[in-house]
Amino acid sequence: MPREDGKKDIDELKEKLGHECILSMGTRYKAGLAACSLYSMLKDENLDLEGARFDTLGSFLISRLSDEGRHGCHLTDAASTGFAVAAESIWNQETIKTVGVQELAFPEIVSETEPLGTFHGIPFYAAIGDHQASVYGSGEGIESSVSLTIGTATIICAVAPGYVHADMEVRPYFDDQCLMTITRQPGGRVIDVVIELVRDSIALYTGEKPPVQDVWAKLLDDVHEDTQGLHVTPDFYIGLGEGSIDTISPVNLTASNLFCAALDSLAEAYCGPIERLRSHNPAIDRLILCGGRLSKLPALHERLHKKTGLPVYTAPHRDAAFYGLMRIAMKLEQSL
Repeated sequence: MPREDGKKDIDELKEKLGHECILSMGTRYKAGLAACSLYSMLKDENLDLEGARFDTLGSFLISRLSDEGRHGCHLTDAASTGFAVAAESIWNQETIKTVGVQELAFPEIVSETEPLGTFHGIPFYAAIGDHQASVYGSGEGIESSVSLTIGTATIICAVAPGYVHADMEVRPYFDDQCLMTITRQPGGRVIDVVIELVRDSIALYTGEKPPVQDVWAKLLDDVHEDTQGLHVTPDFYIGLGEGSIDTISPVNLTASNLFCAALDSLAEAYCGPIERLRSHNPAIDRLILCGGRLSKLPALHERLHKKTGLPVYTAPHRDAAFYGLMRIAMKLEQSL
């Protein structure tokens, strides 16, 4: 929160850590990171940390439930705290010192195939990042793909060998690879705003809002390319963005044109991040979409193909994260 001088703790910590340290975290720097939360907390509270330890949710549960009580976590879990050096799979001692938690014992960082103890004979393995699991389960050819996880907002990422130094999130992944990641991209929130505008407009005439699914069905019946110049700027998803409907004429502001222009705006917005990722991995030759209804929409696939020239696929499994976990389980079985 802002102090009397108007400065936020998160900004103060950012200045102390520096740009290179923040890039090394393997996650986006944000207030929700454990490093940021602890820094702010310790400025207001004098806590005795002697003999205490630091845990992720996964490392805490495993150490408490397992017979061995081993204190360990996976790098994808460690990176989400803001305390890791993702490229080296270690804890960042400078960040730990700057935050002021040197007394804490941090868990050992282990691989996804290393057992962390047992519960009545059943082995435990470290918890892994949900985004990494989802990408790992997105289907064949993910190593040469750009993956778009489309929810309320969209995460765009691509696998690269080793560890890439790039001005973006470079998240840890599996099999000696990293996950170049661009977050906070527009997604389903843009379509939600369009749907609500259509429903509100109908309610002005009829006195009643139609069901969301009825509006969806009607709009999907009239998907077309020519929006008669109508354009959407898709920044509604941030909440503080500058989303807008532009170049309105006396004839082009129809529900179907608005819906199609919103789809166009998403495809346009994704092009820049896709090209950034391809510049680091020229082997990329396809797009794989996963997530909810929007990721499976043929009209969005067609627009993305037209904009990028790349074939577009939907992740073949209903829950890519669970399929990713299954792939890891199969790797574990083969290593036994």
